Amino acid sequence: MFKDGRESNEGYYAFQNEMSSRTPEYDEIVFNLNVIARAAERLIDRSAVEDRRTYEFFVRLSTLVERIERNGPGYDESKPLCRFIWEIFAGWNIIDGDVGYDPIERTIQNL
Repeated sequence: MFKDGRESNEGYYAFQNEMSSRTPEYDEIVFNLNVIARAAERLIDRSAVEDRRTYEFFVRLSTLVERIERNGPGYDESKPLCRFIWEIFAGWNIIDGDVGYDPIERTIQNL
């Protein structure tokens, strides 16, 4: 999805630029992340999450979604959203490097 982009209208850079303003795509991504975060919060509230790593992931996800909603779109404001989307689609994060999987999907499978 994000491969081979080096210019502002290619690959990940085009995605990042699109998230700099309130677009239908931005709203749809935030909406869907919000749905996932609310479901995670319900699981946490019911004490249905026993694994500490899964619990911590869902708390971070809820916090991220709240921050994204509060910040709104914008060049700097959308960076947390863009980093998270990169982590999902690239299977890479700044702490572990190449993990090779979608962290949301993996966490849900581990429930």
